[in-house]
Amino acid sequence: MSTGTLTPRTPGTPYPTANTQAVNELFSLMKNNLNALGATFDSLGEQSAKVASLGPALDTAHQIHQLRRQMRNQEKVSPPSYS
Repeated sequence: MSTGTLTPRTPGTPYPTANTQAVNELFSLMKNNLNALGATFDSLGEQSAKVASLGPALDTAHQIHQLRRQMRNQEKVSPPSYS
C-alpha cells in the first residue's frame, strides 16, 4: 500500500515520457475545445446582434397585424356603404 509520498527526482533522471506525452495530448485537446467554444460564442454574439437589429421590424409587423385585425372587426360591425 502506498503512503502517498513521492520520491524526489534526482538530477540526470529523465522525466517520464509517457506521462509528458499524455499531458501534452490533454493540453492539445483542451486548446481545441477552447477554440471551438470561442467560435461558438462569436457566432452567438453575431446572432444576438442580428436579433437585436430585427427588434424594430418585428414590432412594426406586430402593429400592422393589430391594425388589420381592428379593420376587420370594424368591417364586421359596420360594413362599408357603397353609394
